[in-house]
Amino acid sequence: MTIPTDLEDPSRQFAHQIPSRHFTDPIFDEYLDPNIHATWEPCPSATNRSQYLAELERFISASPQYDFAIVNSCCTVRPSKRKATVWLTLNITGVPVKQYGGVSRETVVKLDWRLTRSGWRCVRKKGVRGSAAFGGKRKMSAISRSAVKTATGATFDVFEIDWSQAIGAHLEHLSRQFAQHVQAHDFSSPVFAHLAPEVDAAWEDFPPCSSREQYLAMLEEIAKRSPRYGCEVLNTCSAVRKSGRKATVWLTVLVTGLPVERHEEMHRESVMKLEWSLGRNRGWKCVRKMELRGSGSFG
Repeated sequence: MTIPTDLEDPSRQFAHQIPSRHFTDPIFDEYLDPNIHATWEPCPSATNRSQYLAELERFISASPQYDFAIVNSCCTVRPSKRKATVWLTLNITGVPVKQYGGVSRETVVKLDWRLTRSGWRCVRKKGVRGSAAFGGKRKMSAISRSAVKTATGATFDVFEIDWSQAIGAHLEHLSRQFAQHVQAHDFSSPVFAHLAPEVDAAWEDFPPCSSREQYLAMLEEIAKRSPRYGCEVLNTCSAVRKSGRKATVWLTVLVTGLPVERHEEMHRESVMKLEWSLGRNRGWKCVRKMELRGSGSFG
């Protein structure tokens, strides 16, 4: 039995059934654990199979244009623990958000599997939306210009600023700078002052960090152990809350030089999610950073 192939196949089949609206397909009963824990940003969290499928059906029924294609997949097996993990990278289209009607978005889905007496079962599913590429319906500038004619016939220009888009562009720029300085192994850059002192940083390959100093020290240690370690930003997107005081930036990055034995030549796409908050005196600070590794390919 080739476990990676056997688990990647049903994982892909799960994904294929969702946009096809086939929620009664026997594969869900065969491979989804009855007590599966599923988190996915467009839907409420679910703690069992019936709830998960019901939430999926409700979301898909309300979003007829929603669809996705599987870009790639990979699998890691831990035989001694009778566990495995499958990662899927999806290209999502038809996002059900009015102002983003032309968006296509990459998302990473992580499926945790466990070998039970009944065979392999998917016990946990986690999806993190990635950054987006737009198909022409998004305003590309935060500043718009229009001509206004007065009652006397005079014409003058009026400039309007879309503050939500301006804030998003600013935070995307700062987030990119974080990644660029990590790529350059420059961990003393002033840009890291935009990390909150108590930033909560979680990433799958390494222990979580609960402060800026701990996070930067961890990055520096990784760079020393793996001089070729780096991350290249592929694309970004952002969402600013209506209050204008909280925002989220998503980065899709290509990670190279992984400090994992026998995987030094692997190229891996990951999704980084950075949550930002505007303090009264400290300006914009990144208060939480989460990274979900995607599938990989070898160079």
